[in-house]
Amino acid sequence: MIDIFESTAQARPDSVFFSYVDRRGEETSYTYREARLLAAQLARRLRDKGVFPGDMVAVDLPNCPMYVFLALAAAYGSFGLVALNHRLTAAEKLTRILELERCGVRIAYRIDGESEPRLFEQVCNSLLRGERGGRVDDSLGGSVEDAIHFAERAAHIFDPDQRALLMFTSGTSGKPKGAELTWSNLVESAGASNRVLAGRHGSRGLWQAVLPLFHVGGFQVLVRSVCSRWPLRIYEGFDAAQVLHDAAELHATHISVVDKMLQDMVRHGGAALGAYQCILLGGGPLNANTVAQALAAKARVFASYGMTETSSQVANTLITSQFTGGLRLLPGYSARIVEPDAEGFGRLALRGPGVFGGYVNARAAFTVDGVFLTGDT
Repeated sequence: MIDIFESTAQARPDSVFFSYVDRRGEETSYTYREARLLAAQLARRLRDKGVFPGDMVAVDLPNCPMYVFLALAAAYGSFGLVALNHRLTAAEKLTRILELERCGVRIAYRIDGESEPRLFEQVCNSLLRGERGGRVDDSLGGSVEDAIHFAERAAHIFDPDQRALLMFTSGTSGKPKGAELTWSNLVESAGASNRVLAGRHGSRGLWQAVLPLFHVGGFQVLVRSVCSRWPLRIYEGFDAAQVLHDAAELHATHISVVDKMLQDMVRHGGAALGAYQCILLGGGPLNANTVAQALAAKARVFASYGMTETSSQVANTLITSQFTGGLRLLPGYSARIVEPDAEGFGRLALRGPGVFGGYVNARAAFTVDGVFLTGDT
């Protein structure tokens, strides 16, 4: 991913990479140049704090700019992120961290709401001092040019097969399992999605990120944006009126939501709902009432199926008035039914570029030829 981001940052440094809207509705925007410098300097700062290639950094944050910078910094610094569900209790988060450490995962640093402002301030101040005096603080011992050189070199030696992300499954069928995803999983999954969802706008679009980045469906919106070189608009919290207003003003083309979010968007209505090129709906079974209301508002809703273990969606389809079920696999994916019953129902098995290699703390089920058994019928 970082090689794509780096080439875009070099080609159009002053273009807006992403904007962030907090719960008060206040907006902050970052250009590619700013994001590049902040992410590279963040990777160097974390290295100074003992985070080395192959290590993991636990992230306990809501949607915010730091989450984006950390995702880029992880790729620059060749470390991975443990995406903790920010809504869990402190005890639940600690249990997950201890579980990973028990399995041999080295979590070298943890970033939460208390430590994030200080770390962000340190990174920003070191860059400001570097801009003014040509030097960064003594602990890093370099200049802004060194941060740029670090970014260029990191993109050159970037290993897409390195562990990028550890995300826990919901644990509805047992203990939460830590799914291990590589950069290749994430980027190839995003590429397959982009090829299907880019549609008539081709290379021009705008993603709105309203799902939590600590869930794979939210994190992949960021990756799709980087891979498509589209700008991104991230929201700390979901407010349907704000999101639809922004969509109308900024001509947003894509958004990924769950049923409750789509219900709220339908309730607020307006022409903006029908102006989206893609409203990607996932996170559970389709709600017929919600879908019917969205279609009445002329919304282009794509039903989707996927999970943490598959780097988000593996199949989708545009819902029309003739829709009776059935999704199309994304390019590069295949599926089979294992041990079907007399009516043809059995365990769903998947193969494709976004499918993970296994759990850190549990055994994943694969067929003898390496196809992932999802556990779904």
